Amino acid sequence: MLTGFDVAGWIKLPFPAITLGAWEIGWLESLKSLRQSQHAFEIVGAALLILSGIYMLNAYFAFIPELAA
Repeated sequence: MLTGFDVAGWIKLPFPAITLGAWEIGWLESLKSLRQSQHAFEIVGAALLILSGIYMLNAYFAFIPELAA
């Protein structure tokens, strides 16, 4: 998903991040070798999204001033 946002910066497509992100997720889900650990990937991805949200909230509200700089 992050690659989709990265590529969206230099390729001008309609809804590029959504398009590339959906394609990447579909491709990853089709890999049989990753199906065994899909639940672990979902847990790690959810944790990263939560931590990213907390980090962005910290930048706005400055709960931890050292990180907000």
